[in-house]
Amino acid sequence: MRGLLSVIVSLWAFFGVVFGEGFDAKYVNSLKGSDGIVRLTDKTFDKVVGGPRDYTVAVFLTAAQPQYGCQFCRMVGPSIEKLAYSWNKDHPNGDGFFIAVADIQDTQLSFRKLGLTHAPNLWVYPATEKSAPVTVGYEPYQFVQVEDQVGPLVGHLERNYGISITLHEPFRWDRLGLSMATTIVIGAIIKVAYKTILQILQKKQIWTAITLVAILMFTAGHMFNMIRRTPYIVGDGKGGATYFVGGHANQIAVETQIIALTYAVLAFSTISLIVKVPKIQNPSSQSAAALALCGVIFVTFSFLMSKFHIKNGSYPFKLMDIF
Repeated sequence: MRGLLSVIVSLWAFFGVVFGEGFDAKYVNSLKGSDGIVRLTDKTFDKVVGGPRDYTVAVFLTAAQPQYGCQFCRMVGPSIEKLAYSWNKDHPNGDGFFIAVADIQDTQLSFRKLGLTHAPNLWVYPATEKSAPVTVGYEPYQFVQVEDQVGPLVGHLERNYGISITLHEPFRWDRLGLSMATTIVIGAIIKVAYKTILQILQKKQIWTAITLVAILMFTAGHMFNMIRRTPYIVGDGKGGATYFVGGHANQIAVETQIIALTYAVLAFSTISLIVKVPKIQNPSSQSAAALALCGVIFVTFSFLMSKFHIKNGSYPFKLMDIF
């Protein structure tokens, strides 16, 4: 009886390997969307990722929904989409390689099974004839701290798995439509309100504001970003985002914007304190405005000096220690 049972179990396992969905690339290809991405759910995760499988699958484990606060997930997402689109354009049947996305919103049970505590992750499951759960047999990819992940990912897949992806840019009809609509609206506004626009452009205050904004933007390091092509934001390795990086020679785009805004608050507060406050007729209102602006300048400058400490740990000065 035991011998018969062993034979039945062996035959069941054999036919499961040969005919099982987990080994069938055609099944995985049927789950693929028009963008080339296999979007996984808890129902399909094990079938697609578990072994045996006659294909390699790169699984992007992400938490892109706003409630999870994963800025780096949303930053990496477009790179994954571009890879999937490019591979699908040249290999509509998959040809032994698929790119899958598992968002925690749809794969919470799978995330628990994998023991994941942070996102994003990219795990590559090579083809295998062995029966294996999804918790083993994968090779994790270490994201580089840049905004555009396409180049590093293409190089990694080619070096380690022999998968060569020719990049294709999808035609953005939405951008074309938006550009055409914007051009039409701007043309109509200029035609209708030409005289008013001309009067506005001739105002000294407008050009003063534009000049101040340009000075603040370039002083904060915008040209450095343009020349070095720095990433907009980087991950902190725990699924979150880093807005300031240490070191004089290191910089990301988002910190430039924050510093420019900080300088703007300081500049306009100081100008208001010098130019606007003396024109206030009521003494009580004048005093209140002066105190308020001084408070804004003090707090904002405290924030700025705290960022100097991040860029240079030996910076000796500080005001309020609240940032």
